[in-house]
Amino acid sequence: MLPETLLQKARYYAVHHRTSLSQIVREGLSERMKKGQPEPASQESILSLTGTLDLGGKQPPPRAKLYEKHLKHKLGV
Repeated sequence: MLPETLLQKARYYAVHHRTSLSQIVREGLSERMKKGQPEPASQESILSLTGTLDLGGKQPPPRAKLYEKHLKHKLGV
């Protein structure tokens, strides 16, 4: 929820600049996303790290085993 004072300022701005609140939000988000995007090279290097860290935890059981256990519990076997 937007604070009432911010909403009033945005409405005034929209009227003064002959635009809509939706357009102001679109432009603001677009600018924010441009500034917040990592450089393509750094984004690739971040993605290359996925799955390379081993935190030492044990691996979860395979889905088939979990489903089999679920069925046995459900059927009372």
